[in-house]
Amino acid sequence: MTLEEKKASTLIGIKDPNNGLYGQPFYLPFKNIVRASDCDDGGMHGDNGRLNNIIIMRYAEVLLNYAECCLRTNDAATALTYINQIQRRAGSKTISPVATLDVLKTEKSFELWFEGCRFQDILRWSKIDNSAYDQACIERLKQAGHHVPHLYDKLFRPVKDTDKEVVWEHGTEANSRFYIVHTHEAMDDGFEVGFQEKNRLFPYPITVMEQNPNIKQNPGW
Repeated sequence: MTLEEKKASTLIGIKDPNNGLYGQPFYLPFKNIVRASDCDDGGMHGDNGRLNNIIIMRYAEVLLNYAECCLRTNDAATALTYINQIQRRAGSKTISPVATLDVLKTEKSFELWFEGCRFQDILRWSKIDNSAYDQACIERLKQAGHHVPHLYDKLFRPVKDTDKEVVWEHGTEANSRFYIVHTHEAMDDGFEVGFQEKNRLFPYPITVMEQNPNIKQNPGW
């Protein structure tokens, strides 16, 4: 296509020159797209939008939860059976030869990526086990928000002199169309970013505490 055809195409491009795609790198999370047949509204919200708040637990999560229970009750052989079952179904190049908690946790991070259970798992594991694996996960959470990627299209937003930490899709500008600029506006504006111990629990609303003086606010709030 010509440059003008590319700009007019609805199939490619990021046309927001100010924010780009906030919080997005080159790989976009399209895992939870809703099919029209999954909706009961005639397909109105079948384009990855929905107005309800439904949490879905897939069978794979059930198997991984069961495998964790097996490991915690010293039945590694049964745990390995179900971990391997998931790996084979996914076509993974890694078929684990042994089952350990770290193997289970890693497999769960792959299989259930972007399905809404990772944060709670990390909080739970870091209290129960606090292994090197769990500590590394907590450290990554502490860095959340420090560097936020914005995905841009150079056809609609050329790189600015003020941009820092520019990463091109294919390594260089010459053979790339898209690029990432890492920013940290929230931190620069004085907001608290990254995981802290107080984030393990939500704070009680002030109205609730006013109604019941016996409630003590959770630590850190």
